[in-house]
Amino acid sequence: KSTSQKDDCYAKQSESLASSDICSRIYDGTKKDECYSAVAASQNDALACKKISDQGKKDACLIILASSQGEPIVCKEIVNPVLREQCFTEQAIAKLSPLYCANIESDSMKQYCADEMYNLALNGVRPMGRLCRELMNQTQRETCLILYAGTANESAACTEIYSTSYRKICEKNAGAQITTEADCSAFSAEEKDVCLAASAYNSGSMAMCAGASAAGKDNCYYSAGTSANLIPACAEISSVTLRESCYFTAARNLKDITFCNQVLDQNLHDACLNS
Repeated sequence: KSTSQKDDCYAKQSESLASSDICSRIYDGTKKDECYSAVAASQNDALACKKISDQGKKDACLIILASSQGEPIVCKEIVNPVLREQCFTEQAIAKLSPLYCANIESDSMKQYCADEMYNLALNGVRPMGRLCRELMNQTQRETCLILYAGTANESAACTEIYSTSYRKICEKNAGAQITTEADCSAFSAEEKDVCLAASAYNSGSMAMCAGASAAGKDNCYYSAGTSANLIPACAEISSVTLRESCYFTAARNLKDITFCNQVLDQNLHDACLNS
């Protein structure tokens, strides 16, 4: 038999016997890598992935394996930073734990990962209490509880909030959802900004964001942009990281990758296209 025919024979044997050891007998490098990939996929075999010589194919094999096994530790083996951070984001979503977002180095991807957890909590994914408590940013964590209290009409969620003024907003939102700027008239400064962001989220409108302070406008527009996929709201956000995360979320929710063109961060842009 020719070398090519022998390679094909070994590939078939490895598939039927589910053995990566047989792959090592294949002469052609490309076919050998394909053999390892096939065994890794069929047997959930991380060792087979690691035997792949082409780094790109090895990374692709590992991210598929991490997803099928539900093992975040596999993500650490991935060399390509975009795929590695995408892997940790997918694990955070699958395991409903923002803690995996801490493994992400890119600020934009870490923001997106945290935002995905934030959105899962607001959409009532259980366990909501744990999701909100694990959000690393205190303002985001307490805003999460405020919005969830309104969505689920669950005032008990407000007891998780340390700030007295934020707790008052939470209790008000739990009693009757805040949906207008007038609902926030009793609050001032930062508390009013949080209240307006809650109103924007609940109503799916960016109209009330004009009443927010300069520091609070971004979170208000982000709330409107991500809750109702309002692309004009994303465009109003001055923070590059938050604006690009808003576009990424909208692109994913609307299943429209054209919005990925608004994401300039290369890692986040590539992840957006692959989402």
